[in-house]
Formats: sequence, structure tokens, C-alpha cells
Amino acid sequence: MVTASTIRAGAFAALYSLINSNKVSGSTILASYPESNPSFPCVIMPMPQAEVPDALSLDGTRQYRFTVEFSVWATAAQGQGQAKVAELLDNLQNTLTTNTTTLNGHKIKFESFDPSRVDKVEVNEQKLYTAGAIATFTTYNI
Repeated sequence: MVTASTIRAGAFAALYSLINSNKVSGSTILASYPESNPSFPCVIMPMPQAEVPDALSLDGTRQYRFTVEFSVWATAAQGQGQAKVAELLDNLQNTLTTNTTTLNGHKIKFESFDPSRVDKVEVNEQKLYTAGAIATFTTYNI
């Protein structure tokens, strides 16, 4: 469960567990871009960025707002490409919107999902497709 003293680590652990258990078959969930031996397709889920509220709510608790900036990656080869990036983004969005009970158990409320467009890039001489999404959450009663 997310607490005020573990807002970032607690939220990361809860979201990572949820997303990893609902990921697209054959994909990998990572905390940062793989520097050596990358495996695609993958979803990069870094530590959340949290805003610490200045004041307590009327019931004496704080409501934290935090965001996670996901990025998804797929190769241009092996039948992945833009369609795989879109599948990964759709899966992320669906996982977050349909698992509210699980998130609520961690005192997390899903607010929004804002995906970017798909871009083609070259990394270490490998052609890749990538896109990002910013997911926004709030906590309650912590």
C-alpha cells in the first residue's frame, strides 16, 4: 500500500506489479532503457514524479498527485513496428482503466492517460519505433 513516506517507491511497486502481470505477451517491463542486450518490445516505466501537497485535507490526510512517463519500444523488424507500439499503449491504458479495484487497494486513483505519437528512431544502428504516455494518478487517505 502507498503511504506518505513511500509515495514514489510504493506507487512504483504497485503499478509495476499490476502492469507486469497484464503485459502484452512477449513484452518486457523495465524501469529504464536497456543499455546492453535490449529485448523488444518493451515498456519503460520509471519511478513516478510526485507532487507533495502543502496542506492537509479537511479529514487530516494528504492527497498526492503523481505522474508516470511511460515509453514503449518495438523494433522495425520482426513484424513489430508501429502496430506493436500501438498495442503496447492500448494495453497500458486498458490495464490502468480496468483495474481500479486493485489500484484502490493501494490507495491509488487513476486519473488520465495521455499518449504521444509514434516516432521512428535509430539506436545503436537498430531501427525502432517508440511512443510515450503520461499517466496521472492521485492518492487518497494517506
